[in-house]
Amino acid sequence: MTPLTSIDIHLFDEFTQKLQRHRLYEAITTKETLRCFMEHHVFCVWDYMSLLKSLQRILNPIKSPWTPSPQPHLRRLINELVLEEESGETHEPNAFASHFEFYIAAMEQIGADTAPCLELVHSIAETGASSINHRPIDGIQGIPDAALEFMRDTLRVVERNQPHEIAAAFAVGRENITSCMFRSLLSQTKTSIPEASIFHAYLSRHIEVDEGTHADHSMLILNSLCDGDPVRINEAKAAAYGAISSRLKLWDSILEQVGNQPAVPHLEPLQTS
Repeated sequence: MTPLTSIDIHLFDEFTQKLQRHRLYEAITTKETLRCFMEHHVFCVWDYMSLLKSLQRILNPIKSPWTPSPQPHLRRLINELVLEEESGETHEPNAFASHFEFYIAAMEQIGADTAPCLELVHSIAETGASSINHRPIDGIQGIPDAALEFMRDTLRVVERNQPHEIAAAFAVGRENITSCMFRSLLSQTKTSIPEASIFHAYLSRHIEVDEGTHADHSMLILNSLCDGDPVRINEAKAAAYGAISSRLKLWDSILEQVGNQPAVPHLEPLQTS
């Protein structure tokens, strides 16, 4: 077999199709089940930023006095990604926020519990924790076990500090699967109500930017960091498969939780003019 000289996103089609067709989306039929989903998924939104900022630190280190990083084309790509993800457009005109803050606003709109995730973020900010062993993710009450395990998987990749592995988890495990998952969420769930309008705006905005440039840019970063080296390519593939597997496990766990939610009235369809 001829060794791969680059990573093609289609290598992972079997797994991305499993995510696209997952039964979780059609199971989100009530406000209670949507809250349950978001109270898990918010931790994916948070630790995504750790992957992104780790890549930025590698490709465009922040330091003073300043010196130019060695790969200006990668510097440009990562800075474009950070601009949108850390300070992108929101549901409000002329308003900007990180996608994490955008998601928190969506949770607050439907009455989902944001306290565990906000407590985690505030605790990290106060302690200045810099590694998974010192991050207080195990000490926060209310984090679902499945979300906790997902975060551990992500942060292990970050802490190994291998650029091509971080890029693989980011490009394959996030940027190139998000649009298919979120399209399925929008089309299959019965959550199109005015009370969930921010959530729908969040999903639509993510699909727009990922299908616009983010997916392609993230793959360019990944393959540049692999640089055709077969060892790096194999390690990056393993990291990518690990990230997708972690997501599938989380989705399975949320589906199990959603199935145990008490019966409540279905959400009313969104009325559009």
